[in-house]
Amino acid sequence: MLPFLLLICSVGGGAVIAFQYFQQKPSEEILVVRENVPVAAQPLPAASLSDGSQQQYNLTSHSPSSQNGSIAIDQGEQSGSISQSELPASQLAVQPEEQQAGTIDQPEAPGSSHQEPSESRAAIEAFYSHLDQQPYVRNFHFDSASNVYFSQLIQKMLDTPPVVSGETNDLFTILQNTAHFFRVVGRQNILAMKAIISHEHQSYEKILSDFYSISKQPDYLRESFSIDLKEDALYDYAGFFLTTMGGRLYLFRRDSSLRMIVSYYSILVVEEAVQSGRNRHGIDIRPAIDNLIGEIENSGNQLQLKEHYLDNLYDLKEKYL
Repeated sequence: MLPFLLLICSVGGGAVIAFQYFQQKPSEEILVVRENVPVAAQPLPAASLSDGSQQQYNLTSHSPSSQNGSIAIDQGEQSGSISQSELPASQLAVQPEEQQAGTIDQPEAPGSSHQEPSESRAAIEAFYSHLDQQPYVRNFHFDSASNVYFSQLIQKMLDTPPVVSGETNDLFTILQNTAHFFRVVGRQNILAMKAIISHEHQSYEKILSDFYSISKQPDYLRESFSIDLKEDALYDYAGFFLTTMGGRLYLFRRDSSLRMIVSYYSILVVEEAVQSGRNRHGIDIRPAIDNLIGEIENSGNQLQLKEHYLDNLYDLKEKYL
């Protein structure tokens, strides 16, 4: 569910704002801002894969900058588009043979959080196996299989949640939130997720539904994928997307389908926190519910699980009347 969704949300491109910070107290930080600089014009990290090299990309060495603590902030494109200057031509288009090999069955009915965890686990494992078979994924030369690599990446994100309360107290926190995914996962992982979304856009709704189902049983998720699901971290990410400047900017730079799906699962996570007495940020989800219902009804025809989303949202709307 949201863990895998966090990876999907990390994609982006376009203009870059870079600022440098030092290890001293915040008042001594120096900010350097560069606007309207295309991503393609920025030097790639040493572990760049877009030059066709065979160097392995290690999860622990993906820092978005190699010198002076530079942080790059993604400020741009729709998530579904991939610049030809960012990825090799072999990763930009799905070849007919790629579409036929390892094809994922599409959902025939809306996903349900009540399905058996074993079914969700099998579907997720099949998706990861499918990724391992795809040439565009192999071109990234991950240092482990997809199920291990992305589980480690998800855990890294859960261990590093964004700021929710007090985001606007100072400029540095706003910039950190705006750059959150770039800082945590790094540019190369963002490019990998962009490629996956481009190639697997017909599959990820069902996979997110499966992750949501299995996330209801954290012990099973830990046993299956070695992910230590932290409820407070999920809640922080949900609040980040629903209420913060940095989170809202991320969503409005995504395509409408991804924005609606992220908002939907964020609402569910916050609602669960409300029911369990963990809504420590005091988030009111009623405006988000109303806004999302209107957006899905008016522009959500491309969503495979549209009716499923609306049914749940209307139930929540009635619950909070």
